[in-house]
Amino acid sequence: MREDLFKLFFEQGKEIFERTDDLNFKVCFLKFASERIELDEVKSFIIQLLDGNGEISEKAFEIVNERAKEFILFSLKNSVDDESFINLVELALYNSKEIFEDSVLKNLVLEKLLEIFNRVGAEKKIAVLNLISSLDKVIFEEILQKVKMDSDPILKAYLMSI
Repeated sequence: MREDLFKLFFEQGKEIFERTDDLNFKVCFLKFASERIELDEVKSFIIQLLDGNGEISEKAFEIVNERAKEFILFSLKNSVDDESFINLVELALYNSKEIFEDSVLKNLVLEKLLEIFNRVGAEKKIAVLNLISSLDKVIFEEILQKVKMDSDPILKAYLMSI
């Protein structure tokens, strides 16, 4: 009963969250939602806020940072957009690097990053390359060999800078 009631409030709160510009409401709603972080709906909602813009994103970063491994596992098992996954891995890598000491998790993340690499534009490819470089130098070098054939000027400039 409590979970159903929470989900009802959560869905209504999400609708208000998306329509309002009231920063105080949004911050309070994030605190409310984070109390039930074990729910997939909550994780998905918070991951979508990791765009790096403003106080709401900062609050979402704080929430995710506390349970980064749980969020990464969730994102690997569920449909999370490419940009959100990149943001999540960046956050985990730079704030909770020990998460990637788990070689199975690290390999799953690398696999997902390689999939993303083939779908995104040149600017996001650079972000993915930087993440891969931090996680596995051998795979990074292998990808660099493939990227050298790419004609995109942004990627060429990146290659010249490393």
